[in-house]
Formats: sequence, structure tokens, C-alpha cells
Amino acid sequence: MSKYKHTGQNRVFLLAQADKVPENRANYDILLDSLELQTISDDFQIVCDFKLINIILGLQTCASRYSCAFCLSCKVDLEGKITNRTGTYQKAEMRTWEHIGDQNEIWLEETGGDRSQLKNYYNCELKPIPIKSGKGSEPVMKTFPPDPLHCNLLGPFIDALDKMEFYWKEQMEEFYKRHALKKSGQGAGGKFNGKDIRLIFKDSSLEELSVMLPVEAEPFLNYLKTIRELHFAVISKEFNYSRCEKAVFDFEINFWHLHANMSLPMTLKVHVIIDHYMWYFDNMGKNFHETNGEYVEAVHYSLDGHEEKHKYKVTRNIGTDGHLRKAIQSHTSFNSKRVGSPNRIMSIKKKSPNSPLARVN
Repeated sequence: MSKYKHTGQNRVFLLAQADKVPENRANYDILLDSLELQTISDDFQIVCDFKLINIILGLQTCASRYSCAFCLSCKVDLEGKITNRTGTYQKAEMRTWEHIGDQNEIWLEETGGDRSQLKNYYNCELKPIPIKSGKGSEPVMKTFPPDPLHCNLLGPFIDALDKMEFYWKEQMEEFYKRHALKKSGQGAGGKFNGKDIRLIFKDSSLEELSVMLPVEAEPFLNYLKTIRELHFAVISKEFNYSRCEKAVFDFEINFWHLHANMSLPMTLKVHVIIDHYMWYFDNMGKNFHETNGEYVEAVHYSLDGHEEKHKYKVTRNIGTDGHLRKAIQSHTSFNSKRVGSPNRIMSIKKKSPNSPLARVN
């Protein structure tokens, strides 16, 4: 048995690795076809970001009119007109595998494949890649739970920091400097990692910000607290429906206040939290504890360090036999650490310098 938690990054096993391969539909057709997921009899879920969900489902990007992979919602402006710019998402019917395929066929029949008309067909550019058998009428959200890491921490939390920097730039920069918080790229807020975000939403950090910022910033600090509580509620080991319901409600109340008074935008991730989290809890009877993408993201860093340490990383001659050999060595050693120990004690007896033989005590 393994000593690691079943939801920890040390229990993530690598099945495949594609170095320097673009993230597009053609490549995922090849990858997912080889996995033959539709032959798996047990139910399962796929955890990934919104970009990949859209690729698998055959939808256009998250910048399209019907950008939500989970429903048929679009944004409308203050006059109630559909827009791709500033606006608010409207709650709508849930997307199903069947509906996406049907809309794609209708678009092809009626327009001959005119991509400029996809906005009139819920942006269903391709048929979904086959993932499950017999699930055509099922809402796709049952297969693709929203990842709380991206939805909560790398979404609304970052948006709030962005606005706080806009209104109180000097104070926010001073706060970042005190705590040695550095962004990995250009732009306000958006390049902090999960570790930095956890430091920011600590009680002591929020209290420090409340002293540094004017009283007008208090709604933002309250909003950050509601995001923190929301995140902990939806990833908690024990699913507490009432706690999740209250967390979503508090988030929504605080968001709409900032949206109306401080121009905080309603992004796709905010829409998913407000309009889809409770649907998921009601229909799945669980939260996101087992589908939290945080530990999967952490594997990227662990694997990178593992390959650097053992010199398995390949940067040139991608796709050669040498690359394949190193990839197999990397996966074998990386996964072996996560298997755990057998019930019986094993010792190693070397039969020869080049031929180790395992002997059971």
C-alpha cells in the first residue's frame, strides 16, 4: 500500500508525455483515440482547464460568443444585447454531448462550414472526441468538473488583485515588496502562483492590507475572504452541502457589489461559480475534493525537477529513439516512487554487478 494520500500529487501516475507538442484538436484526437477511454466500463471524470475542455468538446475558444463549455450561456451588455465584450453571463440550458454534435451537423448543412456563422450555432465547430459510450444526453459537466484551482484561485482571486492594483497601485506594490512576491510575467495580478496566493489570503496578510489600504478597499478584502472560504469548502474532504451553498451565496453577494460599484468584471470563471457550482453539488452529490487540479499541477514541477536531477530532460532531437528511451526511463523511475511498498519485505541481492535480483525475505 502507498503511504501517500489518494488525492495528493504523489499518487498521480504518468500515463503519457508529449514534449513540445502543441495543444490542439488534431493532437488530442491522436492522444485520446490511443487511450480508448470509451471502452472503460467504470465511470470516470477528466480534470483539465477550460481551454482543453473546449478542444475535446469541439467548441471554439473561451473568447467566443458561447464560451461556456457547460451551458448555452452568452454575455449581454447593459441594453440586453449579446456581446463578446463587457457584460454579464445569463444562466442557460446545460450543454450535452448530443446537442454539441447536433449543432455541428446543422451548421455544416445550413452554412457549408462557414466559420463566421458558428456564433449562431453555439460555436460547435467540431463533434466531441469520443470519451464515453452511451452518454449522449448527459450534461458534459458530469464528465468535466470545473477545476477549483483555476476557477477560484487563478480566476476571481487574481481578478480582484488586478482591480486593487488599479485603484491602489503604490500600496499593493509595497505589500508585494514586503513579502517578496514577484510575478512571473507582465500584467497586474495574473502571474502569481498558488503558493503566493495562499500567502496573500492568510488572515495576517489580509489584516495587513486592511491597514495599508483606504476604507474603500474593505469590500475587496471581504471578497478575497469569501473566495478563500469558497475554495476550502469545495475541496474539503468531507462534503458539507450547507457550507458549500453558503460559500457560493456569499461569493455571489460580494461579487455583485464589486461589479456594480468598482467595475469588477464578470468573467467566465465567475459565471461558472455562480451558475454551475450548485448544479454540480445537487446532481453529483459531492464537491471537488477528488477532482481538485492543484495536485496535478504540482506534478508538473515535480516531474521537471525529477528529470533535471536524473538528466532525463530532452530539449533537442525530440521524437528520436534516444528521446523515447529517456522518456521511458523517466516515467518508470517517477512512477515507481509512487507505487508504495509491497506487503512483504523485499531486499536486493546482486547476482552479478549488472544483474540485480530481488529476493523475498
